Amino acid sequence: SEAQGDALRGRVADALRGALATSDDALRDAAIRCLPPFATLDDLGALVALATGPRPEDALRAAAVLEQLARSAPAAVAAALDGIDCNQAHGSLCGTLAVIGTDDALARIVSALSAQDARCRRAAVLALSSVEDGRSVESLALALADEDLDVRATAAMVLGRVRDGAGRAVGAERLLHALEHESSVVQVAAIEALVGLAESRAKEPLARLALSGDAAVAAAALHGLRALHDDHTAELAVRAAERGAPEILVAALAVLADRAVPAPAAPMVVDALDHPDWSVRLAAVGIAASLPDGVDILRARLAREPEPIVARALRDQLAEARG
Repeated sequence: SEAQGDALRGRVADALRGALATSDDALRDAAIRCLPPFATLDDLGALVALATGPRPEDALRAAAVLEQLARSAPAAVAAALDGIDCNQAHGSLCGTLAVIGTDDALARIVSALSAQDARCRRAAVLALSSVEDGRSVESLALALADEDLDVRATAAMVLGRVRDGAGRAVGAERLLHALEHESSVVQVAAIEALVGLAESRAKEPLARLALSGDAAVAAAALHGLRALHDDHTAELAVRAAERGAPEILVAALAVLADRAVPAPAAPMVVDALDHPDWSVRLAAVGIAASLPDGVDILRARLAREPEPIVARALRDQLAEARG
């Protein structure tokens, strides 16, 4: 009956709540995992204690339940967090504060950007991606200068997600500046974020980075220009490939795969089939087939190809050419 079902549900909930306070890590972990369907505002005290406790695993799972409760009762959860140091437990409560969404909650997230623990600062950066009125842009821009590489890269990624109240992207300007960052990891993250925004203003700086950035940045710039459908990317790819780094060559070949290979690029494609790095050879296989004497070139390469993955691609391409 319905009454029996309610009684059983109540007993299960009581058992789970009792297990939250156990010293048995495995049992407590299982209880937190199973609690969400049964969680109520009566659980706030226990959940806050776990979210600010010594075990990161407990903290993250308890914070997830607090986020769930904050969606339906933000004021109650905010009151439960009043006076709590949200820099504890690696910033696990930052996501809950983002769901609460008040000015005070935002201020506490921003404060966590100054925490000593880099994990806390990264959690704060991620939480700022949920702030939908654009107020987080300046704080994220400051996080681009964080001493921790992961925090910096995460800030660049999140800047590509931030929207104002009307749903408009508001981080593009900061991301364009981040293309000049001293960290190649931040530059790559900024490129990917700008491509995600389909930001046409990125084309000019990306063209420059394809020729002057370090190998990872140059490759990301070529992939970005390809995604942004820049008209001059093929010509730029040929020039960038002269730098010789494998990741740049793979990116350049990916650009050429989208279109008819221009005559100046043909020698580069043929040379790529003999490159010491097998990933470069693999990227060149499909493009070489489109050259005037592509079938003969592929047969000659197959006869001396030691890498099984590339050899298979060569055989498949030759079979397709025979049609």
